[in-house]
Amino acid sequence: MKYRNRTELIALTLKAISGGSNLSAADIMYSAFLSYAQMKKYLSISMDAGLIAYQELNPRSFRITGKGMRFLHLYNDISELLVTNSSSPTAIIITHSHCGSPAAHLSISTCL
Repeated sequence: MKYRNRTELIALTLKAISGGSNLSAADIMYSAFLSYAQMKKYLSISMDAGLIAYQELNPRSFRITGKGMRFLHLYNDISELLVTNSSSPTAIIITHSHCGSPAAHLSISTCL
């Protein structure tokens, strides 16, 4: 399994909550593929940041806030920007030459 960073785990938690109604903590844990410890940690972080709210009325569940929806939309937009097109790989070439002078020369070029 690949390493998932904090931002990705928060986004997965928010996505699970936004995708269902009246989700319990256990539902979120299974939907986002989190361990119990991760679920507790990321629900707490998300609540402290104002991304989700706990509903104490029957049934006890979580709901995503407007701020949480904004976070999720921005996360999805950024994720789309990072997806590369495999038909046009990008290479960055960095060269360093001393050329006999005290100042080094650094050249950066991008190949598409």
